[in-house]
Amino acid sequence: MEHESVLSDARLLATAAKASGGVVVAQVKRLAETGSLNARDVHVPGALVDCVVVVPPSDHATQHGMSYFTTYDPSWSHEVRVPLEDIPSLPVSERSVIARRAAMELSPGDSVNLGIGMPDGVASVANEEKVLDRIFLSTECGIHGGMGAAGHDFGPAANADAVVEMNHMFDYYNGGGLDICFLGAAQISKSGDVNVSRLSDDRLTGPGGFMDITQATNKVVYMGAFTAGGVGGEGGGGKLS
Repeated sequence: MEHESVLSDARLLATAAKASGGVVVAQVKRLAETGSLNARDVHVPGALVDCVVVVPPSDHATQHGMSYFTTYDPSWSHEVRVPLEDIPSLPVSERSVIARRAAMELSPGDSVNLGIGMPDGVASVANEEKVLDRIFLSTECGIHGGMGAAGHDFGPAANADAVVEMNHMFDYYNGGGLDICFLGAAQISKSGDVNVSRLSDDRLTGPGGFMDITQATNKVVYMGAFTAGGVGGEGGGGKLS
């Protein structure tokens, strides 16, 4: 898992497959001599694996990407730490204005979950204001700390403090570990009903960890514009008009 951006639940799924009479196939970049790996570096024990498929280097970009758009970033696999001041801030837009207002809800020492979409802007604001080290950011895929990736890269983080399996992260969330969470929403009704799974007439995306996170967190911040098409503002000169 040395070049993986998250641990996810690979070991859990392999265990479940073996217990159910299934076949576990490990897709890898290269082979190592038997017994040559440090035991602490082994994430899925060999007893759980039935077959190994080696992907040639020419296919690494398409078959071993770290996210939907990024093939490899050593700061996501925690091989290096990058200067956080070199990470670009959000350009002035409705997203940055909403993210900045949401970040005002943070308190020093908060344990924080960030959802995908507008909420990932909270990390950018915290980094820009040099308070990232005063809070504990996390994402449900198992990342503690660091500067989370944004957009379609969402999930990994540069300079993370710790990486755990996803099921362990949800144990932490369900146990009341969070102080505050920032989540997006497709629709919010006047009575407070929140739609996070039906984003179009022909597609159901599913709620992800929404239900677990919202029901176990004392303070929930929803982020979004008041209209489905945005507010139509334009950024320039440090202002939104």
